[in-house]
Amino acid sequence: MSGGVAALLSLALAAQAPAELLAEGRPGPALLAAEALPVPLDRARWRLRVLHQAGWLDLALEEARAGLVAHPSDGYLLDQAGWLAASLGFPEASSEIAGRMVARETRDASWPTKIARQQADAERLAREARLLTSSLLRARLACGAVLALVGAGLMGARQRLPARA
Repeated sequence: MSGGVAALLSLALAAQAPAELLAEGRPGPALLAAEALPVPLDRARWRLRVLHQAGWLDLALEEARAGLVAHPSDGYLLDQAGWLAASLGFPEASSEIAGRMVARETRDASWPTKIARQQADAERLAREARLLTSSLLRARLACGAVLALVGAGLMGARQRLPARA
């Protein structure tokens, strides 16, 4: 596609709101329309929303975190980043976002509930990560013990075999 045609397509997509394109099930054009939004915070929020609704959760989390660099106290970006980090099972990111949520000053009456949810998710993920690490260690030790027993058994069997002539 030539540069002129691409520019015209971008202008046409910018005229159509990302919400409309997303509602039509067109995440690619919705993402382009979001990119064309003139206000950086709106652009970050809409890119996040499109990626999230398209099911690209890992990319949506990256977008939320990138948006938080420029807009560190934005409640929507923080809330979505927390939800995505918890959904994807990232304990460190989930905990870091919970801390940022606690530090945010707001009059939003629902914010304490969101903080509590994020803290609970972060604690659950940390607990699960510790359990997984512990389980993997036990599995490695069990495998090592089995290999040692098999090796000892083979050595013992070899010693009992008659010598070849």
